[in-house]
Amino acid sequence: VAAAAADPGQTVDRVELVTKAARALVESLGVYSDGLPGDLKRELQREEDAIVDALLNWVKAGGGWHRSTPSVLPRAGSEEALARYVEAKRRQTKLDLLTAAYLHSSAAARGRLAPGGASTHRPPSAGAAPKRRKWA
Repeated sequence: VAAAAADPGQTVDRVELVTKAARALVESLGVYSDGLPGDLKRELQREEDAIVDALLNWVKAGGGWHRSTPSVLPRAGSEEALARYVEAKRRQTKLDLLTAAYLHSSAAARGRLAPGGASTHRPPSAGAAPKRRKWA
């Protein structure tokens, strides 16, 4: 799917396929993830189109941002450079929502989060020696 989006000679069918896959990913994380905090779930649903757009642009750029996009705020740059920077940051915040939902869902699946998002993981106390595993 990523190869289809990154191909400069892509067809409408490939773009549609990637769009559907991206939308299914966002929907599955936002709707079907147990224990996802309500505010994150609402943001995923509200920002679904923007998240899909950000994901598609990120994939089309080869898993990053276009090389002409400044990575830091251009202080004495052109208006065009500033616009590219602002757009990349906007898209990055949408990918951050997706990442937060994924990490939360995978932690919940591993049993580290209780319903509602409370962590059940307790780090070992400061001076305690690590427990040794018994291999069968």
